[in-house]
Amino acid sequence: MTKNLNNCFFQLQATDVFKTARNSIITYGEQMTLNKWNYSDTQAIRLIVRYSFNATMNKYKGKSAGLLERNRL
Repeated sequence: MTKNLNNCFFQLQATDVFKTARNSIITYGEQMTLNKWNYSDTQAIRLIVRYSFNATMNKYKGKSAGLLERNRL
């Protein structure tokens, strides 16, 4: 989920919240079958917040910078 306000950016991420990620190994032998389930700790919830300081849409382009100097020459 992503939300973008003027200068703020919020993002919420969730990974394997219900602990469903697992690996399985099945080994077949003559006398037995070995079935092993391995659950790993991959659960995570992340909240990302970004803020932009002085984020204006009309940035200074320098159109009149040095105008007096150019006129002097």
